[in-house]
Parts: sequence; structure tokens; C-alpha cells
Amino acid sequence: MIKPDAFSNGHSGAILDIITKAGFQLIALKMTRLTPEKAGEFYIIHKARPFFGELVEFMSRGPIIAAASYGGKKCRSSRSVTKS
Repeated sequence: MIKPDAFSNGHSGAILDIITKAGFQLIALKMTRLTPEKAGEFYIIHKARPFFGELVEFMSRGPIIAAASYGGKKCRSSRSVTKS
């Protein structure tokens, strides 16, 4: 997922480039905007944490890009490739 700050700062292409160069094949992309309700549902695992409200606010403040990919090295996610 490309988060609102990376999207608004124009880093989407560079992030997707890093992911594909690491051996992942992108099979679907969707630009969308999470409502506070959807962001809260997505991050429900963090509900008891003190940062939950700020996380929901951050994730719903602007567009995101959701990406589906496969491939890459075993036991390695696109998150570990982009260090985010």
C-alpha cells in the first residue's frame, strides 16, 4: 500500500519501481481513498494502541494506492523491500 504522504509527495512511481525491481510482479493496482471507518477496520489490530486515532486520521487524509503482487524471494514481502 502506498500511503497518503508518499502519494501526495509524488513517490508512487519510485515505490512501484523498487517493488518490481525486487522481483515482484504487480497484478493489480487501485487508487482509492479510505474513509475513517474503512481505515479503522483495516487497522483494527491496533485499536488498543495509543496511536490508533492518529493512524486512522493519517490513512484517511488522502489517496492511497493498493497493490496486489506476487513473486519475489521466499519469505520476503514488498514491505521489506521498500523499508516501510
